Amino acid sequence: MKYKKLSNSEFYQLCKKRGRVALLSKRHFAALLPEAKQRRIHRRHGCSSIHEFAAKLGGMSHASVDKILNLSAKLRDKPTLRAQLESGEHGWSKIEAVAYIATPETEKEWAQKVEDLPKVALERCVQNYRLQFTPGGESQPEKRERLSFEVNEKTVLKFRQFKQKIEKERGETVSFSEVLEALLTEPSQSEKQATIQLCPDCVKERARKKAENYQVKRAIPTEIQRLIQARQQNKCDTLNCNHPIEEFHHTKRFALSQNHDPDFIVGLCKKCHNLAHSSLPNMNALKWAIDQKVLNYRREASLEPRAGP
Repeated sequence: MKYKKLSNSEFYQLCKKRGRVALLSKRHFAALLPEAKQRRIHRRHGCSSIHEFAAKLGGMSHASVDKILNLSAKLRDKPTLRAQLESGEHGWSKIEAVAYIATPETEKEWAQKVEDLPKVALERCVQNYRLQFTPGGESQPEKRERLSFEVNEKTVLKFRQFKQKIEKERGETVSFSEVLEALLTEPSQSEKQATIQLCPDCVKERARKKAENYQVKRAIPTEIQRLIQARQQNKCDTLNCNHPIEEFHHTKRFALSQNHDPDFIVGLCKKCHNLAHSSLPNMNALKWAIDQKVLNYRREASLEPRAGP
């Protein structure tokens, strides 16, 4: 076969290129389905339903077709988002993420986010919006779920003892839900030791001296990471996000300051970290200009044709 002559790197680039072509083709085909249903084009070509038509021509599942048609109906009063769906330039699942919270007044703002943000960051942005606001502008009630699982008697005893300890410390009766939350958020023994051993002022002074002597590397020192984890109780710094810290974000761009001052570093989960780098809030700041250049570079690189067969 002709592929045997390709190196692993060349073969990977070929797979990547053809996969991208297949993905774009599927997006553009999905964008045609609402119009195809309206014209009843499937009836003229021997298909009993639009689902059969989509399965034969585009290999799409019944559920995906239903979602696209429902999404198209939802966007009737949102022309900007509808145009994005019909163009096929963006995956319909990205547009679906914002379609049910966007209004005719805010749809242009959400369409811009679809344009600028990767899907993971966009989903986090939508989640934060839903946590803070309802259509009436009021704060949403906390979502609760019921858990049911079996545990042995020894575990039950330990759980009740921990509940008694929490109630004694707080001086009030607490629910099992509150006990479980306290148990899950309690710092581990290693985190407690790190909190005791680290002196915030000493860590800051060492970071300052390294910056003055141009000894700063891109990687954040472990002691600074531990200091931030202890300060935030290992929770993401974003409002209403209780996910554990996965990334460390410089609120003062490292490329500009060359400093690891812990006062200007926050711990974020991966989704919130992607959102922090993808959103462009201040168009007059130098940070925005750098982000815009990086974003444009990534777009150009993704569209640039790869060498190979």
